[in-house]
Amino acid sequence: MFKLINTATNESVEISEKLYNSLEGNDEIFFKRRSRLYIPLTKERFIEKSAELSPDGFIFDLEDSIPVDLKAKARENIAKIPQKRSGIEYILRINDLDTSFWQEDLKGFESYSFDSIMIPKVESAETIEKISAELRQYKLKKIVLIESIKGLKHIEEIVDALSPGDAVGYGAGDISLAFGVSRVPIYESIVLQQALMQILMAAKDSGIDVFDPPYRTFSDLVTLRKEAEFCRNLGTTGKQAIHPTQIDIINEVYSPSAEEITRYITEALAFENNPEKQAIGIKGRYVGNPSRRMASKKLKEFAGKGYVRVEQVSDDNVVPLSACA
Repeated sequence: MFKLINTATNESVEISEKLYNSLEGNDEIFFKRRSRLYIPLTKERFIEKSAELSPDGFIFDLEDSIPVDLKAKARENIAKIPQKRSGIEYILRINDLDTSFWQEDLKGFESYSFDSIMIPKVESAETIEKISAELRQYKLKKIVLIESIKGLKHIEEIVDALSPGDAVGYGAGDISLAFGVSRVPIYESIVLQQALMQILMAAKDSGIDVFDPPYRTFSDLVTLRKEAEFCRNLGTTGKQAIHPTQIDIINEVYSPSAEEITRYITEALAFENNPEKQAIGIKGRYVGNPSRRMASKKLKEFAGKGYVRVEQVSDDNVVPLSACA
């Protein structure tokens, strides 16, 4: 017997061997990518403190937060980053390719086993190809930042140069500056919403993660939550953070609820039990083929991120999901 477990509730349901194999054999391991906390590499206390924090990822920064005269010191501090912890993505943000610093920054990958590289101010696919050629010996995910109108205009070619598991973010402050408008919360800015939707359309079409920029007023957790909820509803994967107090709210907003997980399980099982049907009614809801495909996609993602798991069991001690009753 095979079962699928909703780890948020510990409820489980019997599933077919086919569904079990599609999830158990899923070799795509996802970082959750809800929250990404910036750590300036000149702040040794922050580097040390990172061992006690649990965002989904750390962005160890060599770029904007580092004064020019401290760039070399910041690179030296890579050696002081605590040992990696399982399930957390370790990212190094380098300086952009128009500076004289980026090639020295790449040496950081020799001294620490980062998972990903963050490339700022990307305006063309050529930038990604250049970095990829320099780092071909490392199995790194690429996270690119769009921070200019030129980058927005070339977003499709930029995304085409990325691979599954890569991601795109954007700089709300830089985009606002480029358009000559104030950096207000994204839900109040047509400019920032348009920029985000342009990125989302290109990235989603290629299966690339998108996360929205940090909210700068870290003492204002109410606006942080509202901005995160707004962006998640547009389709972003997560949000960057500049202060540890922002992590829990971002993780909460971007975590699927127990009810959401149960709904996708229910829809997947309903179609599995009725393979000849193109549409099904579930508790008064019409569920068609788009929902079938979404449920399959989401369950694979949830399995990779640990929100659900599958087990093969020898008995029938399976607690039915309430939504399937």
